[in-house]
Amino acid sequence: MGYRKNSTIYVKTSEKTYPIILSSDFAKTIIDFYEKNLFPRVAVVVTNKTIFELWRTKIEGLCSFLGAKIVFVPDSEKAKSLAVYERLVNSLAGYDEKKSSLAVIAIGGGVVGDLAGFAAGTYRRGIPIIQVPTTLLAQIDSSIGGKTAINLQTGKNLVGVYHQPDCVVLDTGFLSTLREGNIKEGIAEGIKYGVIRSPGLFSMLEEVADMDQIDWPSFVGECAAIKAKVVSCDEKEVKGLRYILNFGHTIGHAIEAATDNHISHGIAVGIGMAKATDIACRLGICRHTTLNRIVRLLDKFSLPYEIKMNTSQKRRFWQALMRDKKFSSGKMRFVLPLRIGAVRVVDGITKDMIRI
Repeated sequence: MGYRKNSTIYVKTSEKTYPIILSSDFAKTIIDFYEKNLFPRVAVVVTNKTIFELWRTKIEGLCSFLGAKIVFVPDSEKAKSLAVYERLVNSLAGYDEKKSSLAVIAIGGGVVGDLAGFAAGTYRRGIPIIQVPTTLLAQIDSSIGGKTAINLQTGKNLVGVYHQPDCVVLDTGFLSTLREGNIKEGIAEGIKYGVIRSPGLFSMLEEVADMDQIDWPSFVGECAAIKAKVVSCDEKEVKGLRYILNFGHTIGHAIEAATDNHISHGIAVGIGMAKATDIACRLGICRHTTLNRIVRLLDKFSLPYEIKMNTSQKRRFWQALMRDKKFSSGKMRFVLPLRIGAVRVVDGITKDMIRI
């Protein structure tokens, strides 16, 4: 804990080592990094019009200084489609004066980061990208680690590639423009990091009176450092360590699918964490005091830990769970807590062990 603006965290993978910079001025940080590491490539900023209007002065200044082109993508999950991806890579091709002479700067939430990351990872078999996440959830999760993907009609994130960024710029100034619900989603993901790796982070959240008292650079920095360490040790989830980042996600993803994403990712993951911890308690590998602490912390930030679904939604929930890649022969793999700060990957979880 104790990260401050202008701190730097490094992700070290087999492909590259890259910085995660806690910035107090995202435009200046991008310019400094670009000039030192990516110039004279043509810069292409990928963002949406909502972000652009909120941060017009800084983005226009950035584009003017770097001579950057700008490409707008839709402001919704619909942006992660084959059609939008095709338009984006065609735009990249139009700006590509020399082979592999481009670099992408993605400024936006998880949708922009995923789409731009996938485009950068596949155009000419990979070009550099700077990720500049503007939501709390994207700052502490999706922007770090190189997982990129777009959706198909049959499901989310079914077409993707690992493509590590060249730099991640985390400016907590972006949080001032977010709705309370967006902040809560990020807090839910932060609680996840506390459970899997950081008792200190979990305790800090327990000790503050409300979200207004959270030290955001410290919170974002601690979460980013945890993910950076996990990704550095297990870049492509082949050793099993990176799998611990899925705590709460197995049930969470099924809830999202069952409700047509009306329950957002962070909210669904919060419910998933409570349900997974309940399983751990009934298996005898976790004390009920841990479940109580998680539930109290979720409740403190008005994050639900229970869900009511109608018959149709429950049917779709189980269908989504059974389609999960971790489901095999009637059993599933779950990340379950042992205590705050430690989790275990457990195989053999059956349908009747899941209370929903």
